[in-house]
Amino acid sequence: MKKVGELKTHINKRDFFIVINIFLCFLGLSQKQANIWHFGDHNCIDFNSSSPKIVYGSSISTIAGCASYCDTNGRLLFYSNGGGKNDLSLKGGIWNKMNKLLSEIPDTCGGGASAVQSSVFIEAPGEDSVYYLFTMEQFDFYLNPLPQFPSGKGLCYYKIDLRLNYGLGKVVESNKEVFKPSYEGLCAIRHVNKSDYWIIINHPCSKFGVYRVDSTGVFFKSEYFFANQNDVRITASPDGKKVIGMNVIMDFDNENGILSKGEFLANTENGNFSPNSDYLYVFKDSDRFNKKQIVRYNLNEKDLMNSIEIIGEVDWLNLRTEKEENTAMQLGPDGNIYFGLNDFARIKCANSSFPQIERNVLKLNFSENFNWSGFPNFPAWIFEKEDNYSIKVDSLNIDKGEYQLLTTGGESYTWQPSEGLSCSDCPNPIASPIISTKYTVLISDKNGCGIEKGIQVNAE
Repeated sequence: MKKVGELKTHINKRDFFIVINIFLCFLGLSQKQANIWHFGDHNCIDFNSSSPKIVYGSSISTIAGCASYCDTNGRLLFYSNGGGKNDLSLKGGIWNKMNKLLSEIPDTCGGGASAVQSSVFIEAPGEDSVYYLFTMEQFDFYLNPLPQFPSGKGLCYYKIDLRLNYGLGKVVESNKEVFKPSYEGLCAIRHVNKSDYWIIINHPCSKFGVYRVDSTGVFFKSEYFFANQNDVRITASPDGKKVIGMNVIMDFDNENGILSKGEFLANTENGNFSPNSDYLYVFKDSDRFNKKQIVRYNLNEKDLMNSIEIIGEVDWLNLRTEKEENTAMQLGPDGNIYFGLNDFARIKCANSSFPQIERNVLKLNFSENFNWSGFPNFPAWIFEKEDNYSIKVDSLNIDKGEYQLLTTGGESYTWQPSEGLSCSDCPNPIASPIISTKYTVLISDKNGCGIEKGIQVNAE
């Protein structure tokens, strides 16, 4: 499999100046609307400090899908499980920042708590302090169907006006039906105009349906067919240009709402994107019992299939409970990608040349009789991280046989090999190799995330 992050530049002994601009995303908090997560069996995580913290008191109870939303300062506004599950006596609802029920979602309304993406909040275009909650039906609605909904409830929405009820909000529109039948998948992408939104859902017969949300309302835009993609989780890249549905990746025109160029990723599922949208991380089948590989694809490569890189391997079945681990990957506001049930884990440095899997980040509330399998659903633009550092690797012939190698923007630098360099841990060593040498530099940030680049100095 391909090694990521290698660039070759040849330097000959003559006067010249070569500039290679490398943009490296060193992660810092930007958007904060996803800073508090409510999910599973009364779990809550707060990302407003330097590391995620467990918070107690959440009212949420859900099998899989859920949604949370904060203001621009990271203060919780509301959360939801998208709907109930009457065969488990699990009640659907929307809760406010005080963990009090803002509005019940009865069995005849909204979506289903076992849908993998039961709900998602977005800001209502053109309406100050007003929000949409979109809800999605669960596929297993038929286990205990309601006679008035023979094909389920599909995609619906609620509108919440946060100016009402002393700032705690009030539902002003309830259970507005958009489309049915549709199950499981629900993805929100911000329009390129940064006001409107696109909602992507599953349509019958292996199709994806795209809906526009603007100041005039919600309306259908387009459909896209790809075989064997029924009732799947749908996830967008932070820049809104890529969408993955289970194991197919597609281009998305977030100005015109068009999906295209679907490409099948064999034996993969339930992935998510890096904050800079350069990489797609997915679970991939392993030859070993009870294991899944975590791999990533480089979305900047023309040959996507050959860009695959193995990041690590994880347990798939919890042998104590004989239940699957949480199969969802969710990008977090700290730039890490989170996954896991008993073992709440993450992929650190997802933008970098050397991503790392970190296990047992937190111990979450888990009951053997309550198997939840999903983190909150968010519009992915919240997680997009602009490059905070512009890294340059330059070379300048300063004297006969001597070349200045220049880098800027990192916290630490490691050059290899050290032979022929005036220093191996500084940003600007002088290279005077006796023989032609390829030098590589690992440029790291304060969190240990780094990118590796190479430059070739050719001796005559």
